[in-house]
Amino acid sequence: MATSRAIDRRHFLRLSLLPAAALPLAACDPGAFGGGMSTGGRPGPVQVGLLVPSGAADPQLGIISDSLTKAAQLAVAEAEPGLVTLRTYSTAADPGRAQQAAQQAKADGANVILGPLLAQNAAAVGTVMASSNTAVLTFSNNSDIAGRNVLMLGNTFENIAAELGQYAAGQGRRRVFIINARSAAEQVIRDAAISGLSGTGVQVVGSAEFELSQEGLAAAMPGIANSVRAAGADALLLTSDTQAALPTLVGMLPDYGLGPSAIQYMGMARFDRPPSATSLPGLQGGWFTMPDAAPTAEFNQRYIAANGAAPHLLAPLAYDGIRVIAQQARKSGPAGVTPQALMNAGAFSGATGTFRFLSDGTNRRSLSVATIRNNSVTILKQASSRLGATGS
Repeated sequence: MATSRAIDRRHFLRLSLLPAAALPLAACDPGAFGGGMSTGGRPGPVQVGLLVPSGAADPQLGIISDSLTKAAQLAVAEAEPGLVTLRTYSTAADPGRAQQAAQQAKADGANVILGPLLAQNAAAVGTVMASSNTAVLTFSNNSDIAGRNVLMLGNTFENIAAELGQYAAGQGRRRVFIINARSAAEQVIRDAAISGLSGTGVQVVGSAEFELSQEGLAAAMPGIANSVRAAGADALLLTSDTQAALPTLVGMLPDYGLGPSAIQYMGMARFDRPPSATSLPGLQGGWFTMPDAAPTAEFNQRYIAANGAAPHLLAPLAYDGIRVIAQQARKSGPAGVTPQALMNAGAFSGATGTFRFLSDGTNRRSLSVATIRNNSVTILKQASSRLGATGS
């Protein structure tokens, strides 16, 4: 049996994924930045408490913290002078410290909290900010923590699945079978995918798991293949990413009659990350979501001009958060950044495209659907510049 490579057993943090994009970014025109219902307040300055995981043991979190901070500062610099005041606080990736940082930010006069990054920290901050009805705009993509006063900036797995499901239905692929590793992270992604696919015109006809190892996957493949065929599936939704089980999985599937020429692959993770993944034979023709290139490139160029280095993939979330706050401050001042006002604010055009907050604290982000052809990315469906009604 042919296999690709040993599966990376690493545990990955459930961080915010890069959101999609739809509209070219009008960076210096605050009037171009969306907006919906009036909140009844008066225009005025808003103070923001930015919570980032600096000081954590993981050096990667330090890199992310630096990029989030610089992206937020860029958005402040582009806003009307004096409209947004930004103070940054360290959470060190610790829920208790995150709560203390939020409380200090509130004591310092913050009207809204931007961050934190990790889901458990955001949940903890949401709890201590609830009594004052202070909005917490978290960078997390974990929809389990959203609601009440916690609003998500991170692109959710439900959102990714919904975009894929709508596209698949339009292409006549309506019977989807989900394959995931038996890990807490991928089980969460699977459940989110099932939720996101609901109402898109496709049916989840089954799912199967494998132990997160090369041996575990090899042992599970005969049963998985039998289940896929018995279910009459015409598409496979794969929850693994290219840094874990995905390369090995797509290397094995053809040996059981489930190659990309026989059944459509769809990915909950990007198939072009890292860029070398586009050369994997098993990913050719697979469908995945990604941001629109034009506004992403605009943001990256301005970030590089300001900071001399490229942003982290999560940096646009901090930029978007400040842009939302600045727009609401210009219309309604502090009254515009309450949880209720933000949920009713309508669609915004941010660093990577169109998005809006939903009434449950999650969000809807417009995504492009892409594929790999001849080892290169091809856009199949451009991200839309329009989203549905607000607050739902």
